[in-house]
Amino acid sequence: MFAAQEGKGVRKTIENSIKEAKIESLSLRHDVLLCLADASGSCHKDGSEKLLLFIDNNDDENYSVASDTLVREYSLLPKYGTMHLRAANRHYVLFQADSGTPRGYMGHIKYCPLANYRQQKYKVSFNMVGIATYKPDSVAEPTDCT
Repeated sequence: MFAAQEGKGVRKTIENSIKEAKIESLSLRHDVLLCLADASGSCHKDGSEKLLLFIDNNDDENYSVASDTLVREYSLLPKYGTMHLRAANRHYVLFQADSGTPRGYMGHIKYCPLANYRQQKYKVSFNMVGIATYKPDSVAEPTDCT
């Protein structure tokens, strides 16, 4: 029961963060990066501690408290699974200031439950215009969680 609730909560957080990144990139008139982060706040494809939205003022493609502008931080800390980002071989997704879209950054964030909770695996895919789509694990849409 708790694992299912966690999976749903993480899914909503991912979907909301993608919508928010689109809106903020347009309203702030700056590119906004979205990334999964580890405990230290470093962007990482397999970060499961936080989901960050930020303006990369120093252009190093990673969040730095000293130089970057944090737009929003979502705490994840999944107890029953792990998270993984796939976005054109990058560890972040960049939402363009001129359109609010992640042109060239389509991909997905997947939620992979621990062994006892395998029925909860899914991915939230996003296309080049930033539309998020929930895709539960299936033969047609495998998550490839191990």
